[in-house]
Amino acid sequence: MKIVAIVYYISGGFLIIFPIILMTVTDEEKLLIFGFVLPGIDYKTSPGYEINIVFQLIQIYYVLTGANVSDSYYVMFLMHARMQLTVIIALIEKLNNLIAKDADKIEIERLFFDIIEKHKSHLRYCLK
Repeated sequence: MKIVAIVYYISGGFLIIFPIILMTVTDEEKLLIFGFVLPGIDYKTSPGYEINIVFQLIQIYYVLTGANVSDSYYVMFLMHARMQLTVIIALIEKLNNLIAKDADKIEIERLFFDIIEKHKSHLRYCLK
């Protein structure tokens, strides 16, 4: 999940750096990060340009943080579903070992029904 955050904040850095590079390559004096401006504030004058830039930097921060948080939750839910499958696989391996050792039928039956219950729980989790 740290990788996702790093990618988001690197892309945010590019959003900030790109207009600076573009202003040096072209002859544009005042270039904003995004194409929108605050209404009523002239972005071509000195205080208006800085106000618009600060506002757009704040927007970049909120968008990157919100996207990072929502994607992190999505990845956590996927990881949780995968861990449920790992537990079920481990129980199936334990069941195979019990059957191979001719263990007590009641213990095998209990484990078998436990696997079924965990599988049903996993299906309910994935279908939410």
